[in-house]
Amino acid sequence: MNISFFVRFVRLAARHPALWIGLTAACLLAVTLLATLALWCGTDSLLSAPHAPAQRAFSAAPAEGGDPVVSEDLAPLPPAHAPVLAGLAIVMDDLGEDMQAVQTLLALRMPITFAIWPHARHAREAALAAHAAGCAVLIHQPMEAIGGMNPGPNALRVGMSSGRMEAVFRQSLARVPHAEGLNNHMGSRFTSRPEEVRLFCGIVADSGLFVLDSVTHPASVLYKEARAAGIPAARRDLFLDAKPGKAVALARLREAARLALHGKQVIVIGHPRADTLAALREWNSTRDPGLRLLSLRDCLTPPYAAPWSPVQHVPGE
Repeated sequence: MNISFFVRFVRLAARHPALWIGLTAACLLAVTLLATLALWCGTDSLLSAPHAPAQRAFSAAPAEGGDPVVSEDLAPLPPAHAPVLAGLAIVMDDLGEDMQAVQTLLALRMPITFAIWPHARHAREAALAAHAAGCAVLIHQPMEAIGGMNPGPNALRVGMSSGRMEAVFRQSLARVPHAEGLNNHMGSRFTSRPEEVRLFCGIVADSGLFVLDSVTHPASVLYKEARAAGIPAARRDLFLDAKPGKAVALARLREAARLALHGKQVIVIGHPRADTLAALREWNSTRDPGLRLLSLRDCLTPPYAAPWSPVQHVPGE
């Protein structure tokens, strides 16, 4: 642009101020639209970002004996892991009291992860059956909850020494054969205490087990501290049955499957309630054949080193 053109432009603008104001407004509007577009394009949408799992918001609704659980609203929680595989991993908690529930889950022939109460009546039997079918086995470790709810025997509690935590952990290990990892039963108080969780993760790190943070409280640091200790870890995305009813569990399974089919890696946790088991049976018979079902082993950061064998036929079926 030469000087004479610039001078003529300034004189024209002086004679026609309305034109000057209009041009200025148009420039500002264009800059605003470009900035908005840049921000929008740089933000991952729920269904278009294959590199981050779905995360949820928390409410004060009770689950697992009184711990807060997930609500229906999406929350801006940071990604728990950078998934290698898109797909859906199903973890079933509270197993070991009822072997019929275990057999029902095994009959589905899915890579379900079995989280077994160490002090359940059939803990050993349930762990052996799950392992024989090629499914991952977790210690469903009781931990102290907010509000004084009883998490059951052999629970980890705030204020425990490292020695006492190790004794509790060793007892749980002895009761759940073939355990590859652990997750928390209740634990909203314990898992939100960095000092205690750090001590416990130091113990787990020597065992070779991986960790699943059930995220029973939004302030849980179990995943964070496990990773800091070098433990392969993952974090729950959805609860299937925070509210009762087969329809609720079915809706959550379909939501999780939809996210997985759009490139997410989603970890869901359910419980062996009649409605949840019925929902799993129905969903399994009608699910999209293109959906990849994952073992929890496939969802860990860093990846778990143990080999994975496919689910085998259940003896006697």
